Amino acid sequence: MNPPPDATAVGVTAFHTCDVQGSENNSEKRDFFKGDYKKIREKLQYYNWEDILSDFNIASLYTRFVNILHTLSCEYIPLRNEKPQKRKKVPNWIKKASLRKREKFRRHKITRRKEDYEAYSRESNKTTTLLHKYEKETERKLVMDFKDNPKRLHSYIRRKQRVRAGIGVLQGKEGIGTTDKGKAEILSEFFQSVYVQEKDDDIPEFSPQIKDWKSLRNITFQDEEILRKLKDLKVDKAMGPDTIHPKMLRECADELVTPLKTIFNKSMEEGIIPPAWKEADVLPIYKKAATGYLKTIAQ
Repeated sequence: MNPPPDATAVGVTAFHTCDVQGSENNSEKRDFFKGDYKKIREKLQYYNWEDILSDFNIASLYTRFVNILHTLSCEYIPLRNEKPQKRKKVPNWIKKASLRKREKFRRHKITRRKEDYEAYSRESNKTTTLLHKYEKETERKLVMDFKDNPKRLHSYIRRKQRVRAGIGVLQGKEGIGTTDKGKAEILSEFFQSVYVQEKDDDIPEFSPQIKDWKSLRNITFQDEEILRKLKDLKVDKAMGPDTIHPKMLRECADELVTPLKTIFNKSMEEGIIPPAWKEADVLPIYKKAATGYLKTIAQ
C-alpha cells in the first residue's frame, strides 16, 4: 500500500473537511461501532508524527492531531441515519413457532372442532414457552455483558417499564415552554441562574503546597501508561467537544500512543494544556423538585 498523500506535515492544516457529528439540520451521524478500523490503523502507521507534531505550540499541535483523526473518521466511519428504531428481529425458530400457532388457530376458527382447539392450545403453550426461554436467554446475555456495555441493559429495562415519565410543560421567567426547544431553553436558563460566579477581585491567596513547583516539569509520560489507559476506555461514553470517539481511541491505541505521548510531554514542558481540554459539554439534568422560576405545569 502506498502511503497517503497527507502522511507528511504538508497539508495537515487542511484537514477536518467533513462533519463528524452531523449538523443540526442533518440527522445523519457517524456510526463508530461499524468503522473500518483495520484501514484506519494502516493509515496511521504511515504518518511521521515526529515531523507532523514538531515546532508547534501545544494548541496547534493538538489541533493537528485532532484534524488527522477527523479526516480518517470521515473516510472510514460510515454514516448512520437516526430514524425511529424498528423492532428487533426475532430468531427464525420463534417465527416458525408463531406461524404454526396461527395456522392452528385459523384451522380451529374454520372447523370449530374440539380436537383442533386442543391442537391450537398445545401449539400456543409451546410458543409461549419458547418466547419465555428466548427472553430469559436475552436477559442473561445482557447481564453477562453489563460490564462492557451497561447501556444495553439500561435500555432494555426502560423498554420494559409500563409507565414512562417525561418532562412536562415548564414555566420559566419568560413564559411557558411546551416544545422540546422551549423546555431546553428554560432548563438552560435555570441552570445558568443557579451557577455560582466568583468575583475576580475577591480571590483568596493560598500558600504554595509544593515547594519546588518546577519539579512538575520533569514528569514524562511513558508508552506503557498511555497504552493501558487507551485500552481501558469505555466505548459507550459520549464524545467531548473535540468529537473524538473513545471507540476510535481504543481500537487504534497502539498507533496513537506516539502522538499522544508527544502531546502530553509537550504540555508538561510548556506548562500549558490545549484549549480544547478546558471545554466541556454541560447538560442540565431535570429534577422533579426544581425551585426558583422553573416549575412544572400539570397537563
